[in-house]
Amino acid sequence: MRVLVRGDQNLMVFMINDKITNKIYVYRMRDVLDFLFENAKNNIWFTDKGIIKLGDFVSVQRKGGNGKRVKINKHEWTHPGNELQLKFSPLEFARSTERTGAIKFCAIDG
Repeated sequence: MRVLVRGDQNLMVFMINDKITNKIYVYRMRDVLDFLFENAKNNIWFTDKGIIKLGDFVSVQRKGGNGKRVKINKHEWTHPGNELQLKFSPLEFARSTERTGAIKFCAIDG
């Protein structure tokens, strides 16, 4: 899950703002990374559309392109549509950890 910290080892907290419930969830970054790793460890599968699910909260899929006409063959690695997107579902993560108590967090009600 290095993509969440982008090589910065000084990131200490992970915050999620739930605008629907007007709550802010604050987690220790190390706890989040450890939890996501364990959650994905034996829980990797493909959807019907070919999206790779890494646990319950992270997915990886082929990028659809950048909206520009490109004259590069789609089979070439340099084509923008051959990049990968990593997606994280922060609200599902926050609500799940609140419901299950899987990791410690602080919730601030607004």
